[in-house]
Amino acid sequence: MENHETTRRQKIISHNKVAILLNLLLSLFKIVIGVSVRSRAIILDAVDGLTEMMASVISIISVSAASKKADKGHPLGYGRIEYVSSLFITILIIYLGIQAIISSVGEMMHSEGAPSYDSSAIAIMLVSFLVKAYHGVEARHEGKKLDSEAMIMTGTDSLGGAAVSLLLLLSIFVNRVYDINLEPIISIIISVMICTAGIKMARNCTNKLIGQRPDPEFKKKIMQTLVSEDGVLHVCNLVIHTYGEGAHVGSVDIEVSEDMTAAEATKLSRRLIRKAKEHGLTLTSVGITGSNISDPRAAEIIDTVIDRARKYKDIIRTQLFTVDFEEKVISFYVVLDYSSKDRENSLEQLKSELEEIFPDMTIDIATAIDI
Repeated sequence: MENHETTRRQKIISHNKVAILLNLLLSLFKIVIGVSVRSRAIILDAVDGLTEMMASVISIISVSAASKKADKGHPLGYGRIEYVSSLFITILIIYLGIQAIISSVGEMMHSEGAPSYDSSAIAIMLVSFLVKAYHGVEARHEGKKLDSEAMIMTGTDSLGGAAVSLLLLLSIFVNRVYDINLEPIISIIISVMICTAGIKMARNCTNKLIGQRPDPEFKKKIMQTLVSEDGVLHVCNLVIHTYGEGAHVGSVDIEVSEDMTAAEATKLSRRLIRKAKEHGLTLTSVGITGSNISDPRAAEIIDTVIDRARKYKDIIRTQLFTVDFEEKVISFYVVLDYSSKDRENSLEQLKSELEEIFPDMTIDIATAIDI
């Protein structure tokens, strides 16, 4: 598993180094040519290329930081250093985008004539289109193979850059054939793209800092792996935290038969921890609840609770049932829909309804977070 992660990390870093070199070289040539032909659009396209380069830098920082070993001060590693570096870079990109929009609008209001496009401008934009289109397709393909969201985003940005290069080529063609200057309009389009890229990066970074839902496909894969283990009746309350690219830490609760011994439960939890680790998730704890579903009386009560709970749209699911006939307690968890304002009322109504059906039993309902 470690060798696989090391290989994956090296491939991602290597690919991003190539992306940085390509964007840097293209941007430098565009700046030189843009200045020589007096084309603001080509210069702004160079700036857009530098923002793509910054995204690759962030990806390298993220992957490298995630591989750094944890220490006493940072027991979960350094993966989230990506978010700090991202904030500084996104602020710079948004600032450049806003300034570019202001200057482009000013140029449109006080146009000083069309640029003097020559063969060098056509050549650099044609090379830019071909390189970015190829790199974009390859990055998205490799990103899917390596399960790297950052690489897929880099590929998408590169394809966007290819579209801009093609747009600039068309504007040069229109200028040379029809003597129509589209430079101010193209400049504004590129400026908006720079600003949009910065906002997208800032939103992505902010969501990670606040705490967002894990990737549904990744969570589904973990759930299927855990529930396939012998002895696991049900998997619930799977919580996943992300600490940088590919660094996932979490916990899970499972239901097992009440006749399972402590020794068997310990062996099961260790198997689950190993299985999760193979898929890139470090489980810090496995909560185990013994269910007496094998008792026909308990099974009938549980079926009734599930049937009643289904009537409430605010209740996503019920789980972790325990029916204690000695203490006369029906205990279970519910997952509520947090987008609904009436979820608490639904919970109270369900509890009241169950108390009427089972007057001799105490209804103990706890809430679980749908993560």
